[in-house]
Amino acid sequence: MGNRGYSRGAIVLGDIYSNRLVAYHHWASHDDNKACEWLLVARELSKQDQWELFRPEDSATVRKELPERISKVQKKLKEGFAGCELAATEWLRTHQSSRRP
Repeated sequence: MGNRGYSRGAIVLGDIYSNRLVAYHHWASHDDNKACEWLLVARELSKQDQWELFRPEDSATVRKELPERISKVQKKLKEGFAGCELAATEWLRTHQSSRRP
């Protein structure tokens, strides 16, 4: 999901790690740092929203929900937020450089 530039997919991954969603009928391990990482990946992917034309409702959801979610996780993680930002940056660097045009 995320490596195709789909920001809504990255938010869903964040929800799975924050235990807001059940993944494949099993609870994923709760991991605030991973949830944070995926929310920050979603933020970056939404800046270059390649899905706006095909999934406008998903793009609108991302624009509406993402700022509040990031704010909440930033308050929750406090000093740990910097590590989350670093992990998201690394994921983006790795996956966006390998994407085909």
